[in-house]
Order: sequence, then C-alpha cells, then structure tokens
Amino acid sequence: MQATLQASVIDESGAAATLMKDVMMSSLSLTADPSLAQVTAPLGRAERRRLARAARRWRRLNLTAVPLLARLCLVVLYPISAYDKVVHWNHALKQADSSIVPKAAGPAMLLAAMAVEILTPLCIVTGWHDRLAAFFLAGYCVVTAVLFQRFWEYPNFWSPSSKEGNEHFWAFFKNFGLLGGVLLLMVGGDPVPLSDVIDHPLNSAPMSA
Repeated sequence: MQATLQASVIDESGAAATLMKDVMMSSLSLTADPSLAQVTAPLGRAERRRLARAARRWRRLNLTAVPLLARLCLVVLYPISAYDKVVHWNHALKQADSSIVPKAAGPAMLLAAMAVEILTPLCIVTGWHDRLAAFFLAGYCVVTAVLFQRFWEYPNFWSPSSKEGNEHFWAFFKNFGLLGGVLLLMVGGDPVPLSDVIDHPLNSAPMSA
C-alpha cells in the first residue's frame, strides 16, 4: 500500500514538472515572437503624448462640442428673427398690430421681442445664467403662440383648404415644441457624454437636475 502511494506521488510530481516545462516553453516562444514583443512592450513617450492628445480631443467632443451644437440648434432661429424685424420693420409692426394688444404698444412690443431674441440665445449658448434665460425664452414662446398663432379663430383650421388657419395651427404647436426644448434645458441635468450614448444607445436619458 505504501509503495503504491509513493508511486502515485511520483507520478503526480512528474505530471506537474511536465506542465511547468510546457508553460515555460510557451512563454519562451511568445517572447521570441517579434509581433507579440511589440504588443507587450511599454509605450514610448511620443506614443503616450499622442494618446493623451487624442483623449483630450475626445473629451472636448464629449462634454463641450456636442452640447454646444445642441444649444446653437435650439436657439438659432431667434437672432435671425430679430434681424428680420430690423430689416422688415413695417411688416413686423403690422404683424404686431394684428394681435389683441393695442396698436400703440406695437413698437414697444417689437423692441422687447428683439431684446429677448438676442439676449436669451447669447446666454444659453455661452452658459451665462442660461436657466434664467431659458425661463424667459419659454415665456416668450408661450406669449407669441397665444398672441399671433390663434388658429382656433379659423374654421376648419386642421384642413389644408383653410390655408391661413392651417399655417397658424402648425406654427402654434411648433412654438410649443421649442418650448419643450427650452424647458429641458432649464430643468435638465448635466449632458451625457457622447461616448455613453454610443456605448448604450437604448438607455433612457437622465431626467434629474
């Protein structure tokens, strides 16, 4: 019995030695392969600098460029509208007189509208008091929709045959679409990095401020 046990121990020791030899030979062959040696070699200083620059560029794209582009797209309409009021003042004044506001208030209302259309986009794009600016711009969207897009005054406004009423109908709800974007800017949290969106495209957007 003792002899059998000793033989078993010797066999196990031999198997372990053979296994260690195989591992060592594999390691030597991996080290001898030039392509694998390049993979396992430490990065040089120039390569590290290149990777660091690439990481910084990607971080700027993630956290700066995409949110800035989104803000620009959200408010680009308003400065153009302010410029149009300056160039076509008489037409803008006529449109202001068509609302329920007294005609005498038309010029003052136009100047106030131009101030909102110029100042609030600047604040939103630069991030300076952007939530307060978004609050004023949200109010502006509601007021202009109610004053100038009164589609309910036209019969069959939902039909293309009622051209003016149908245009007011769609313009009214486009105003509220812009309102939704401005409200998200006002109450939303920090932007999600673009890499997170790419890695997890089906995840829901964060809703907390």
